This record gives sequence, C-alpha cells and structure tokens, in this order.
Amino acid sequence: MLAPEIIMPKKKIEISHRFFYSKLLLFGEHTVNLGSAGLALPLNLFEGFFEKREMLSGAAMASNQSLELLANYIIFHPKLSKFIDTNRLLSNIEDGLYFNSNIPQGYGLGSSGALAAAVLHNYGIGVNEKNFSAIKEILADIESYYHGKSSGLDALVSYTNSSIYITKEKTEKVTTPAFNKMDLKFFLVDTGKARNTLTYVNLFLKKSEDSNFLKQVEKSLVPTVNLCISYFIENDAANLLKSFAILSQHQLNLMPEFIPESMKILWQQGLKSKQFYLKICGAGGGGFMLGVCPQTVNPEDIFGKCLVLR
Repeated sequence: MLAPEIIMPKKKIEISHRFFYSKLLLFGEHTVNLGSAGLALPLNLFEGFFEKREMLSGAAMASNQSLELLANYIIFHPKLSKFIDTNRLLSNIEDGLYFNSNIPQGYGLGSSGALAAAVLHNYGIGVNEKNFSAIKEILADIESYYHGKSSGLDALVSYTNSSIYITKEKTEKVTTPAFNKMDLKFFLVDTGKARNTLTYVNLFLKKSEDSNFLKQVEKSLVPTVNLCISYFIENDAANLLKSFAILSQHQLNLMPEFIPESMKILWQQGLKSKQFYLKICGAGGGGFMLGVCPQTVNPEDIFGKCLVLR
C-alpha cells in the first residue's frame, strides 16, 4: 500500500507593507549626470507598496509580470545579483506579489524609483545602510532597467523617505524647509501628457554630444541649478525666485524639446510678467511642470486646477 502523499503548505509571503512615496526632484534633472548638485524630497501625495493576491487580474497582474521581468534582469546583472535575494523575490512573485501604486507613471514623480526602493527594502542582502552612495548605486542599477541610465536619486529619496542632497563628492540627507513655511508658493501643473523617461534621458545625452550645448549647460545651467539648491535650503526666498527665473529661461533656451508645446505660451508668459516661473519636473517632455510664484499670487487663477504644495 502506497503511503499517502504529503502536501506541504506554501510558505507564507513575508513582505513589508511600508509605503514608498513619490518624489519631487526640485533641482538637478539631467544636469546631475553632468556634475551639478541635485535636491529631491519625498512627496506624500502618492505612494506604492507591495501586496499579495492569490488571484491576479488587471493592473495587479501586469505589475506581477513586470516584477518577474525585473527579477530576471537583476539575476543577469553583473553587480545587482549579489545585493538582491532573487530566489525569494521570484518565489514571492510566483505566489502573487505585485506593487500596488497610485504614483502616476510618466509624470516625473518617481514611480519606478519607488518600486526600486521597495525591492531593495524587502529583498536587499549585504547592504551597508550607512553608506548612502553605495545604496544609491544599487538603486540606480535597479532603476536602469526602466530608464537605461539613472542617477538613483529618485529611488534613494523613496528608500530613505528623506530629502536628499547630492554632489559629485557626497550624497546625504538634508533638512529642507516645509513649503508652507516659505515666502513663496510651489505648485505642480499637469500637462495632461505622460511621457517616456528613457526617451528624454537619451535626448539629453544626445544633445550633450554637441560641444557647444555642453559648454552652455556647464557654464550657465549647472551654476544656476546649484544656486537654486543653496537658496532653497537656506530658505532665501528673494534670491531663490531670481535664480528660478534664470533657470526657467535657460531651460526654455537650451531644452525647448523638453517643454510640451501646450505649455510654452504660459512658460513665456511667466517670464514676461514675472508673476510666476516654470521648470521641467523630472525628465521633462510632459507629466508635471514645477512652478513657483510669490505668496501674493494665486496660481489657480492662472492655471485653473493645479497642485499647490504644502
């Protein structure tokens, strides 16, 4: 008589349900890869977290399938595989793991960075939590699956849930003033158009092959970005507004392809009227635009519906 088959119960998925927030790259898009400083902070308007379902459909199924592709990318990555427990990740994917996120994709708010942060948080092995530069490199390698080349800054903000300041020499947490404690209003304007980050990353890299463009970026754009960051951290509203205006003009002159046509008239209106100024948010080309104006100006009167940051 054959012994009855013993069916072992599946091991319960062990995942953290911690939220990973969207991020706002205040200053440094593209130029951070050319040596400028960068400043990014968490934006708790949107978030994502790992969840599990036995029966998947719709967005949950798409996320599960995307995670499997990411896991296989990590397995064959020469550096990443030693920092991510891919066996456990794949096992959890098979059991119905997906990333439940309301972060808009293609809008410059770090949807892929939040996912990269969640992967490292749940499946990281041998990671030195005190070495921000090393963590940023790992996160950049994970996010490169989506963007081809990543600074890792978006994901690091989500991973640490902290404002991050980055230069050539260092990557560190930094205390930044709350938006509602500043003598300026910051706001997000929806262009109504999602975009592919990789397209605009590659476009900037291609433009940087032109020595004249690169010279102008290094001479004008990079120093202006660095000034904006310093004035923001110092909560120097008057100088920040002036530098933001210069940054807005530089982006219009040097990177017009990164500004949707539907936004250019408003962009120029702001520069002319000096009531408000706009800059790209993230890779550019669509998604949100970041604006700033004096406290006396109501951006909703100009743009209708927009997100005023508090």
